[in-house]
Amino acid sequence: MVSCLIILLVGMGFVPTGGFSAEKALPTHRQGIVHAAIDFGSGAVKIQAAFVEGGRVIGRPLLAKYVSLSLTEDVAAHGGRISEEMQRRAVEILQGFKDEAKEAAGAHEVQFSGIATAVFRKAENGGAALDNFERLLGIRFQTLTQEEEGKVGFLTAQTLYPEVVEGRILAWDSGNGSFQMTAKDGSSYQVFQGPLGHGNVRVMLSRDIRGGEVLRSGESGNPVSVDERRELAERLVQSLPPLPVWLQDKIASKETMIVTFGDGESIFALVAKAAALLAESDESVAQSMLITQEDVQRVIDLYIGRNDDLFDSEGVHRKTLLSAVHLMTLMKHCKISVIHYSQSIGSTLGMLRAPSLWN
Repeated sequence: MVSCLIILLVGMGFVPTGGFSAEKALPTHRQGIVHAAIDFGSGAVKIQAAFVEGGRVIGRPLLAKYVSLSLTEDVAAHGGRISEEMQRRAVEILQGFKDEAKEAAGAHEVQFSGIATAVFRKAENGGAALDNFERLLGIRFQTLTQEEEGKVGFLTAQTLYPEVVEGRILAWDSGNGSFQMTAKDGSSYQVFQGPLGHGNVRVMLSRDIRGGEVLRSGESGNPVSVDERRELAERLVQSLPPLPVWLQDKIASKETMIVTFGDGESIFALVAKAAALLAESDESVAQSMLITQEDVQRVIDLYIGRNDDLFDSEGVHRKTLLSAVHLMTLMKHCKISVIHYSQSIGSTLGMLRAPSLWN
């Protein structure tokens, strides 16, 4: 049975409250500058704006939202480059975020900080695209290494579960172009750098297994057959580097709490929603819940071989099955029996707490 925690609906949209002060976010002179964190991932652009004091988010976020943008698939379909169309769309999204953050901040100054992740590390024109965004919008983006990305993900997990001793946390951040599993021992971080995200899984299915064109952002790949699912899982495992001893020990420890997070088309968010529906729970419980291998398997069993009409009729995202196959493959390979999921606007919570991003 899916066991759940309660999470509150705050701010603009569903935003986790873990780690936030209970103090109301009033626009006072003392609070001064509003921090607007932009997480430009390989599958979505995300923003969270809030007052921050002493590395702590004060009150409710002023703005928290995301817009899907399938850059991993776009790069695969355009010879390793981000297409002009996607760059124009990105500028539109970022300009909208900038305007909304300033409006939400009222008379207060807004300081923007942006991070760029896997797709910008890999695309031939990733750096040039970010330079263009900065020139047009005045927002600086730092392309994080995967190790740095893991550290920001760990800060996000800490913020979501402030009551958990940091040495017990294993933060699993999975995006469209890569995934990271991060632990902290004292002042040192250990980051397992997974080379695959959900966009890579979609490319693998459509191009490598089916021999067709790369799935576009609005295409689900459904129906997925049992044989395709089996081959996809095998290819995923073959693409992974060996698990280091520290990670195996961390996962095996009964003290470890594996924290996952995301929103929108995150594999964790989509599977959480489907698992909650199967358990006949209110959809709101999917904002913070435990997900077991058995939960994920039930999602796979229900939706394998089904076309988009079934997903639409049940109010389940069309990418849910591939997300479940992706998640189950990694859980089995890493011997993870259960994960803790909380809804979060990407790693923006961790960004707000990272001093190095605001200097």
